[in-house]
Amino acid sequence: MAVAAKEIEKVSETRPTTRENIKKIIPDVDIIEYPSEFVLYADMPNADEKTIDITLEKNLINIRAETGSFEVPGTFRLSHSEYPLNRVYERRFTISDEIDSENIKASFHHGVLKVVLPKSEKAKAKKIEVISES
Repeated sequence: MAVAAKEIEKVSETRPTTRENIKKIIPDVDIIEYPSEFVLYADMPNADEKTIDITLEKNLINIRAETGSFEVPGTFRLSHSEYPLNRVYERRFTISDEIDSENIKASFHHGVLKVVLPKSEKAKAKKIEVISES
């Protein structure tokens, strides 16, 4: 195992870390529909919260984030990593007119982006009262 770690180390030392090496990743997403909103959860491990960019143009929502830097504490040294630093998460969704685009909210916690897409008043389910005609 020590030999394999040394070989990995050699490869990572010779790999250039330029912007051309950035790997685009499509994050895994779950979308849950509630009566008053949709909630989108996007997995973006090691994403830097400061680089998260969510834009809405017409009915297209674009989510983008870059990974942050990783510093090994103290005198330790990183012998293997499966989360490359040069990574960009990007995903697009088409949203319907039933979304209240003025009140979309987003938060980020432990590598998971949460986007709340509230339904417009006209799209929310309404209870219809039934009256007796007798």
